Amino acid sequence: MRGVYDPLRLEDVTQLDGQRLLPYDYSKLEQDWLDRTSQNVMEQESGSSSAMQPGGNEASRYISANDLMVLENEVARRLGGSLRSFGIACETVDQAAELADRLAQTIAFPAYYTNRDGGVNVLVSTPLIAMPPKNIAIPLIIAAMIIFTTILNSVSERRGEIYVYTSLGLAPTHVGALFLAEALTYGLMGAVFGYIAGQGTATLLTGLGMMEGITLNYSGTAVIKTMLLVQFVVVLSAIVPAIMAGKIAAPSSEMDWRVPEPVNGEIRDMLPFTVSPQAAPGLIAFIHDYLEAHRDGVLGAFDIDQVQLVAPAKGAPATGLDARLWLEPYDMGVRQTMRLRVEAADDGACAISVCLHHESGAPKVWWRLNRPFFSDLRRQMLGWRKLSTERLLEYINRASSGV
Repeated sequence: MRGVYDPLRLEDVTQLDGQRLLPYDYSKLEQDWLDRTSQNVMEQESGSSSAMQPGGNEASRYISANDLMVLENEVARRLGGSLRSFGIACETVDQAAELADRLAQTIAFPAYYTNRDGGVNVLVSTPLIAMPPKNIAIPLIIAAMIIFTTILNSVSERRGEIYVYTSLGLAPTHVGALFLAEALTYGLMGAVFGYIAGQGTATLLTGLGMMEGITLNYSGTAVIKTMLLVQFVVVLSAIVPAIMAGKIAAPSSEMDWRVPEPVNGEIRDMLPFTVSPQAAPGLIAFIHDYLEAHRDGVLGAFDIDQVQLVAPAKGAPATGLDARLWLEPYDMGVRQTMRLRVEAADDGACAISVCLHHESGAPKVWWRLNRPFFSDLRRQMLGWRKLSTERLLEYINRASSGV
């Protein structure tokens, strides 16, 4: 302990901005604000001199000097304290004015300078607790509602597009993720271009002398916080429309696809994928190569014993394939046969049916292990859409020749 100060003298010490040196009592700040907004208190402050006396309502906003302990800077930092204000001694008023102007352009807090005891001091004050503005909540809610209604209308108008995604084999969760990613992209673009537009406008107005000494704060931290806030509002507003888009894509009330329950040792399902009759043989040949690549457990989550193309007649294009395979983990001894067939539809598009027959292994384990197998097969179907025209024709010609 270095000594004991006089609390009455400490209460009279003020900073360069006229505020007391004592810290605010933030536990009373909210109630003090309510009192100041009442008509009675406003009348007292405007017409009564007693309201401005040190022992009045103004003094009650500060922590009592009897409850304070003055610590050295290093001790305060070790105890978890942080810098709230600092003062810089200057030799001349011009030097103080220039330094205060530079500080005001760098930080978003006021800077004060004045003559005191023959010298000039510059004091930069920062608030004890950064309190976000409460009036920003209403603009954020309005922006969130605008984004929500915009994406919701987009989902309603793009039903046909969602059905196309489903026919290509996308799961309902993937369709919903597309709309969520689209909203995030627009939110990020709006934040970036808004920042550029704000910087450009401020630079233009400053060059024209219309800012009247006002310097806007475009620090990196403020920009990042603003962008994160914008992205949060966008994600929050796009969640419900994305879920609705996924429900439109789902063939049932369930958003996630599940392996059908086995019946008499067989799992039957129609893959969410369609193909034209002309391209169907090429798709079968494409799946045949995919299965052949898994022979001897070289890659993937299953091992192929045998696989062969199936055609309705000798020399005719392939319309399906048969295969026998083992599922990982192989120590479970799960083996099954697969029949994959192209089925013609009345609208001219062909559907793909799959039948899995259980041969060995525990039935429940067999059913559970077929989920990753179905997922791999459906992803391979999507790969068919990415092939070049030359590769598509190559597969079609190969299947048509019965190879």
